[in-house]
Amino acid sequence: TLSIHDYAANNTGVFQNATLNIYTDNGTSTYQYVGETNVPVSSGETVMVKAIYSARLTDVNGIRLRLTRDNVTGSGSVGTILGYAADESNKSWRFNSVSVEERESGLSAGSYFYKLWAISTPQNGTVNHSISAIKH
Repeated sequence: TLSIHDYAANNTGVFQNATLNIYTDNGTSTYQYVGETNVPVSSGETVMVKAIYSARLTDVNGIRLRLTRDNVTGSGSVGTILGYAADESNKSWRFNSVSVEERESGLSAGSYFYKLWAISTPQNGTVNHSISAIKH
């Protein structure tokens, strides 16, 4: 569903177009572990997870992200894949930023590790990432 809202008063405009890109794991790329956040969940809670990755790239191949959920900490286990995102806008030597957001419900009570994985070639010291979760 695409929703467009204009909350500003006294102006008009026309929506021109939108693009939907769907990314999946083709099995040929190697994702590198970026980080994780631990989320304790009570039975019946819904979890909204948002991960953001930004970096100054050294090439024009963009960024590919994968968000996973696991009950084991660290990079040794991928866990369950929740979603993908990518930015393949061919912008090198500039900061690129990509985010992936997923909603989960029906989880059993426990502690879950939401992990972010990336394929990118960033300049040294330019990677920033965050993983946040909201429970309700």
